[in-house]
Amino acid sequence: MTEKSVFVIPQSKGSIIARMNDSGISEIAKLDVPYHSKSIVTENGLIVSLCFGTKPKSRRLRIFDKTGKQLIRKTEYKYASIACKNNAVYLGGRYGSKNHEIFAFIDLEAIDFTVKEVDLPVPSMEGKSIDDILINGNRLILVDNIVYPKYLFEYDITIPNKPVHKETKELPNNGTYEHIYKGDINDNWMALFSSSVGMGGAFQHISIFGKQDATVSFCVNDMDLRSPPVEEPIIDICLLNDYLLILKKSEIAYIDLNKEITNENIKHFSENQRSWDKLLKIEDNCLLLNEKEYELLRGKMI
Repeated sequence: MTEKSVFVIPQSKGSIIARMNDSGISEIAKLDVPYHSKSIVTENGLIVSLCFGTKPKSRRLRIFDKTGKQLIRKTEYKYASIACKNNAVYLGGRYGSKNHEIFAFIDLEAIDFTVKEVDLPVPSMEGKSIDDILINGNRLILVDNIVYPKYLFEYDITIPNKPVHKETKELPNNGTYEHIYKGDINDNWMALFSSSVGMGGAFQHISIFGKQDATVSFCVNDMDLRSPPVEEPIIDICLLNDYLLILKKSEIAYIDLNKEITNENIKHFSENQRSWDKLLKIEDNCLLLNEKEYELLRGKMI
């Protein structure tokens, strides 16, 4: 039986430390982090979680051992994103007082809980934030968000605790007040899910970069009779090989990225009968989540 990496499944009444094997998902222990959280598990078994909430003290960085025992918590920054390679944990967000973006890491190879800041390649700007961190192999990409211009900052993490800036790419602007919610990446593709709002209405956008570059946009709130028909809002996205999964309130849909990337080529996969509201990628698999339960995505996209 082949066992894969340990991961955390967020749930409202106690999140779950789990691992996946050939027979499915095995639950290991409970973890005291809320549903609205992001967690990673390092190579040496430590769990680092970002816990989100409306109150300042709810937004905590917490570190646990492999049994779920809390070792430390920190509240000094407004972290929004987390990722790891081996035992280096990368953090993005904004300063609590300075109100501009921050990129930092914690080196847990030697169990050092010190947060070490990393210089960004452009001057800091008020209102900006690093809202996602994408890792593929030795590439780490920071998604710089909210205030235009928006950037992708690429770092080489061949040596995980010594990130080296390699490239800065300015992102095209998809609309007024565009906000990037989430990114995803694999060997062939990168996807960014964002929203914008203007006089023409509220829109959502999925920008694809890879073998072909394209953006598909959807009007989700018509404020102008000249706007396109209103569509059901997207909740979440996830890249699986050459497919992009799209989660909506009523359905799960997908795009085959080897075909022309257009709204017309978005296909229905299944009904969302259990009110799933989050997609969690675990290596080459995807979990469907809501606050009370989870399920491994099954079936083939044709």
